[in-house]
Amino acid sequence: MPLNKVVQPAFKLARDGFIVNDALADDLKTYGSEVLPNHENSKAIFWKEGEPLKKGDTLVQANLAKSLEMIAENGPDEFYKGTIAEQIAQEMQKNGGLITKEDLAAYKAVERTPISGDYRGYQVYSMPPPSSGGIHIVQILNILENFDMKKYGFGSADAMQIMAEAEKYAYADRSEYLGDPDFVKVPWQALTNKAYAKSIADQIDINKAKPSSEIRPGKLAPYESNQTTHYSVVDKDGNAVAVTYTLNTTFGTGIVAGESGILLNNQMDDFSAKPGRTERLRAGGR
Repeated sequence: MPLNKVVQPAFKLARDGFIVNDALADDLKTYGSEVLPNHENSKAIFWKEGEPLKKGDTLVQANLAKSLEMIAENGPDEFYKGTIAEQIAQEMQKNGGLITKEDLAAYKAVERTPISGDYRGYQVYSMPPPSSGGIHIVQILNILENFDMKKYGFGSADAMQIMAEAEKYAYADRSEYLGDPDFVKVPWQALTNKAYAKSIADQIDINKAKPSSEIRPGKLAPYESNQTTHYSVVDKDGNAVAVTYTLNTTFGTGIVAGESGILLNNQMDDFSAKPGRTERLRAGGR
């Protein structure tokens, strides 16, 4: 499908607006009030008569609609090299940010092989590093495969106990080992190994929660990672697209870049400021 056709639903929604529901009204009041009122461009969109939009109000994002229209007409270069890039760079400079127009122009998306795993006969595909989610999900599923989850029943206390314990172990490994494969070697084969998952499952006591303070990342074999949004689209021919995007925390930085209508994210806090960490801050890191 051509880009201008794909963009149309989002363009119309931004141009014509939509009715604010309970959830959005609550987010604007609870989280938005901490960041959005500090920036006039943001306040002009999400505020009305000195207060955040309420349930029943209409949220119109006219500037975002214009940006989407320009991207539809001119392609990705409009965002990375055109007027939108200029507005992002200017907003960065105004607020003490580090990203320049040259940085945006130099950005290149990288196509990588998905992470895959098998869960009870079902093939699972997910995002590879530098995203930590794909390895993380496969590792958790591998651990859960060692338990008869159907026997415990969906939503039961025992099922929740097993899932929570599996996730605690996986999160410990995620924090220790996952990072940008362009800079560090990510042991994805070891982390998604069935035998390794079995060794973790053997440590899980269904009758007792293990304190997170006692959980350490595993010892891997030598080498030979109301905010984030995800959606999947599958057509009648079985073609599938899975998309995950995020501002990180709710409303990101709270800063809208110029008149673009685009909120800037605060994803930087997902990196570590500690030297030596696999996910530490570094130029060009993802």
